[in-house]
Amino acid sequence: MMKKNLFHITVIFFILAVFAVSAPAQILNTIRGTITDKESGAPLAEVTVIIVSTRSAAIKFELSTDANGYFYKGGLETGTYQIRIEKSGYIPVADFLRLSVGETKTVENALERMKAQEPSNAMLLEEAVSLINQGEYQQAMKNLDKVLQKDPENPSAFYYSGLIHERGGETGKAAADLEKAIALKEDFTLALAELGKIRARKRDFTDAETLFKKAYLLGANDPVTLFNYASTLINLGRGPEAGSILEKLLSIDPDFSDAYYELAIINLGKGDQDKTRELLEKYLDLAPQGGNAALAEEILKTLK
Repeated sequence: MMKKNLFHITVIFFILAVFAVSAPAQILNTIRGTITDKESGAPLAEVTVIIVSTRSAAIKFELSTDANGYFYKGGLETGTYQIRIEKSGYIPVADFLRLSVGETKTVENALERMKAQEPSNAMLLEEAVSLINQGEYQQAMKNLDKVLQKDPENPSAFYYSGLIHERGGETGKAAADLEKAIALKEDFTLALAELGKIRARKRDFTDAETLFKKAYLLGANDPVTLFNYASTLINLGRGPEAGSILEKLLSIDPDFSDAYYELAIINLGKGDQDKTRELLEKYLDLAPQGGNAALAEEILKTLK
């Protein structure tokens, strides 16, 4: 019989997981889409679309929509990708999707316009976003400070400022900025998820659960956000709810190894040894050198 000490506090993810898997022999997948203005429905040109593989941050593509709001990227490996969509004067959004062999996925997104900005402010914010994507955080922060001096109710500027502070380890400042972004725009899913990570790291799981849940209900399907949401529920002793979130995660990204391990532990608690064995074997297949590999192997020995 398993001892209680096999159960643990789940670690919250703070960056996109990187999975070491081999590439398929052929690259046959495509992402395409159209970006429009949420209010008017008109197509938006010169929208920045950044496609990043969850397997490796080095697999990254930056595109721009044409006059019809259309973008296209072919030659993509099978796997899960984050799609970040950004345009000056609009609230940024992010999405996730999984590509199977020979698949074409279509992304349709309507961006919400921010309140009217001075042209100089819009340019400063656009430059700040570009600088952040390049890792030039210090100069990006200078731009954001100038934006907020002129427009102290700009939720995007507070979000990006919070992002920079969080990446620099200044979690107090990051949380304050993200709280302001959410106060100005209650359905800002990116800010909700980012603040949820900070709360979870501080072990304020009750507040973190509220933030992750709201982001989830608003449509956030980022595998890392879903994993963090499930991890928070586990830490609150709500394993069955966490299991549902983990299953949703795996429907989006079936290569997310840690989700199999956490599901296995949940099923172990239910006494379902067959399901536990199946999930642990899948975890070890995906992550033979993973952080929980040794414990997974020990648990499997007791199930045989």
